[in-house]
Formats: sequence, C-alpha cells, structure tokens
Amino acid sequence: PVHVLPDGWSQANDLWMKPSPRRSTLNLGWVGAPGHVDDVSTIKRLVIRIMREFVQTQLVIAGDDKVFQLFDSLPESRKVYLPATSVEESPFTFAQIDVMFAPLRNIPFNRAQSDQNLVYAGIRQIPWVASPVPAYEAWAIGGMIADSTEKWYDSLHQLAANEELRA
Repeated sequence: PVHVLPDGWSQANDLWMKPSPRRSTLNLGWVGAPGHVDDVSTIKRLVIRIMREFVQTQLVIAGDDKVFQLFDSLPESRKVYLPATSVEESPFTFAQIDVMFAPLRNIPFNRAQSDQNLVYAGIRQIPWVASPVPAYEAWAIGGMIADSTEKWYDSLHQLAANEELRA
C-alpha cells in the first residue's frame, strides 16, 4: 500500500498569522531551492522590465544565490537576498513578498513539483504568477497561470499596477 501525504502547513506556528511588515515598496519575490536558476532565467528580462517600469518595486529572492545573481544588473538598493531557512521560518520569508512569481520549465522534474509555495502564498494572501505545471494549474484562485512570455509580462504588470487586484 502507498499513502501520499500532501504538503501542508500547521497553525501551530504563530508566525503564519503575524502581519507582514509595513513597507513603502512593492516586493516581487521568488522562493525556491538551488537548481531552479534555468527556470527563473526564462522570465528574467520580464522581471527586470517590470522593476524598471514600477520604481516602487523591490526584488526579493529567497533560497538560491545563483537566482539572485541573475539580477546583478539591478541596483543593490532594489533587491534583497534571503538565504534558505527551516520550514518553521518560512512565514518570515513569505512575509517579505507582495507578489510571488513561480516559473518552471516544462520538463518531467518540474511537472512533478509540489504546490507547497502556492500553499504558503495562500496562507499569507500573496497573489502569484506561475507556470502551467499540474500542481499549479490545480489552483483555481489566488493567482494567474502564465503560459507565454506575453502572459507572464501582462500578469506581473497587472499585479504591480493594481492594488485591488493584488488584494
């Protein structure tokens, strides 16, 4: 017999319910593990374009310093790197993000990825833009699926420009 235990979260960690810090920036963020630099590089130029169009944006990259290095062309004052943390500290990481992006290339490994980051984004009420992989497509609310370069740009632009849509 095989039993599958889906990813989840625990209300026992009070940090999930702690309000996000007040800030004057709109933080666009990616949270992941090493090995996804090729995935993020597929939308690198779009993220930089959004950052240039919206001067109040700041980039937050958590978990992979190689992904952070993709954005070396951005000024240091417009980006933040957060090292990987334990699961118990994930609420802090996600509290630093206002709009999350989750690009994954269409490869077998990525098609088997978990929706854990979307679960965490949902808990923190963070809108997201994600690639059309099975775990992400199963979500009907909370974000947007981007299946083309144009859709990635349009979705990120809409979320950056429209506070009501983000809410």
